[in-house]
Amino acid sequence: MTQSSTTLVRRAIVGDEQAWEDLVIRYGGLLRAIARDFRLSQEQASDAAQNTWMRLVESIGKVREPEKLGGWLASTMRRSTGHPSAGAWQ
Repeated sequence: MTQSSTTLVRRAIVGDEQAWEDLVIRYGGLLRAIARDFRLSQEQASDAAQNTWMRLVESIGKVREPEKLGGWLASTMRRSTGHPSAGAWQ
């Protein structure tokens, strides 16, 4: 059974490693697609994605609308690219 983003975020907040893995599986493709859109090198894409996931780790307890996590990750990833046009996507 697929769990909602809200459930996964709640589980991740209390340290559930499987919830974190499920979030990465669910949203990893989104971050890769953004990296492709910005034509990032493999290294740049990896750095931007890592920065995005670290921001989530630091902020997971402050997520007010877990059902909108995909949008938050997308915005954070775009800013993490350092690309001049990233601000236009926010």
